[in-house]
Amino acid sequence: MTIKNFMKTSLVALLAAMTFVACDDKDEEKDKPAEAAKMLTFGFYQEDNAGVLSKDYVAEVPTTAVGGKIDVAVSMPASVDKSALVARFTVNEGNTIAVGGVQQVSQETANDFSAPVDYVVTNSDKSKNVMITVTINKADNMVWTEAGVLDATAVTGDETVTGVYAGAVLKLNPKTGEPYVAFGVRGADNKLTVAKFVGSQWAKVGAASFTNIIAGSNYSMDIALDGTPYILYSDKGSANQKSPSVMKYNGSAWELVGTQGYETLSPAYMGIAALENTIVTAMQNSAIAGSYAKRAAITSIWNGTAWQTESPISGTYGAAATASNGKVAYALFVPASAPYAYTIIKAASATDKSVVLDAKLPEGAVSGYLYENSMAIAPDGTLYLLATDKPDGGVYKVRMSKVVNGALTTVGGDVPPIPYTSTGYDRHMIVRAAIAPDGTPYIAYNDYTGDKGIYYLYLDSETRQWVEPIKIADAEGDSAGDVNIAFTSTGIGYITYTDANNKIHLFKFAEAEAVR
Repeated sequence: MTIKNFMKTSLVALLAAMTFVACDDKDEEKDKPAEAAKMLTFGFYQEDNAGVLSKDYVAEVPTTAVGGKIDVAVSMPASVDKSALVARFTVNEGNTIAVGGVQQVSQETANDFSAPVDYVVTNSDKSKNVMITVTINKADNMVWTEAGVLDATAVTGDETVTGVYAGAVLKLNPKTGEPYVAFGVRGADNKLTVAKFVGSQWAKVGAASFTNIIAGSNYSMDIALDGTPYILYSDKGSANQKSPSVMKYNGSAWELVGTQGYETLSPAYMGIAALENTIVTAMQNSAIAGSYAKRAAITSIWNGTAWQTESPISGTYGAAATASNGKVAYALFVPASAPYAYTIIKAASATDKSVVLDAKLPEGAVSGYLYENSMAIAPDGTLYLLATDKPDGGVYKVRMSKVVNGALTTVGGDVPPIPYTSTGYDRHMIVRAAIAPDGTPYIAYNDYTGDKGIYYLYLDSETRQWVEPIKIADAEGDSAGDVNIAFTSTGIGYITYTDANNKIHLFKFAEAEAVR
């Protein structure tokens, strides 16, 4: 064979071998099974759910499906809003994941986890899939624990201060979730101080005793969405020694909003709401002052440069209160005479005001009660009223209602009896309402007439009835109106009360390992 023929024959053989190998590789690639459909990790992270979660919740994902399905369980406080949680997950490379046919993106897609959610993981050639059902269970380690005691002398640094005067008002900073309390100091001068609970101790906000002397125990506090605290109080240093003044903390000091004693009034039962673009105050005029009649309902709205004050509804009123979620304010007014039907005004600005409840009582009630009224706004914007009323032929009892289409709709049936006595101004029942982020209503109260304990109760989400009251403290409360309850947007709850030694106690509702 010639060299030329040999080379030709070798080249043909080589090309044939290469063709065989290429075909063999294609066959092997064609026969190679697609990757498995598999979820590798799953969890809910604080970073992905800002303002909703206070910590990370990471689940263990089983590796073996049972009946083509894998169950993943996550324990989380019942008070957390689960209606739009964002999950973080990983799946096998090449897999896709969907819920109800909607493709899911880790750290982006939100779902309602109030009920179990079914994820379907599918491999790249759609030959395999697996269903992963994620269920959020109620954490069984939620507890109320005393977090700290506020000693007014220590917080103010003033040895002449002998304790808390006129109870305390609790508000939570919307930006940080930190509890703030405003309180009068008991001593030579009855002025206001604000303190916040940071880590494990109380610290004053700005200077102590920063106001003029307060007239009586009339004051209120709210904190705007940007974290700015505002105080409304009856100012004994004003022209008529009782006019309302508003102050805010600017980050370094307390300053007046408008002028001192901005309206000639003698205010009582006052409330303040700090909205995004304005401030709303509500009060009852306790004496003839200025152009307003005694016991007139008074509202004021800050327009950015001055206060606009009016008496928005006619009649005489014996009590007032406010509620706010930072975007809208509600002002409650209760007439000074029977049947004490409730009127509520809604305000979002100086030009956006309306009456949402016009002299109404809950269905079946023949009379309301002048005192011990509290309002709270649910995350969905629903307004709740906690008030005392008297059914036809019955005795006074506490009831929680929703304000719906200009009427009061009872929530959860009868509230378990809360003992109280009432003789003139000697009122021994202090009840306060709060709505957790998941929409669960809570009530806190001080049992003055029984064992002097501090109690709370809530509406059971399954039975839709109120649970029996649960005691969290044995100490006797001292000052009228000083029992408070509030929840952060992440579901952490706080209750404060003032004891007989004029100290403020703070209780925190959180997972056991998270309590400080």
